[in-house]
Amino acid sequence: MVVAKHIALVAHDNQKHDLVEWVKWNHDVLLQHTLICTGTTGRLVEEALRG
Repeated sequence: MVVAKHIALVAHDNQKHDLVEWVKWNHDVLLQHTLICTGTTGRLVEEALRG
């Protein structure tokens, strides 16, 4: 049984690409949790998860 967690994802401007790649790599696991992000990072993460 997986316990849903709240996970905050934060990246400086020059690290957003790396975070998006990490999100894509961990797509299946991350969809089981609640993700919290700021503006641009949140948009990029959402786009990555929607594929």
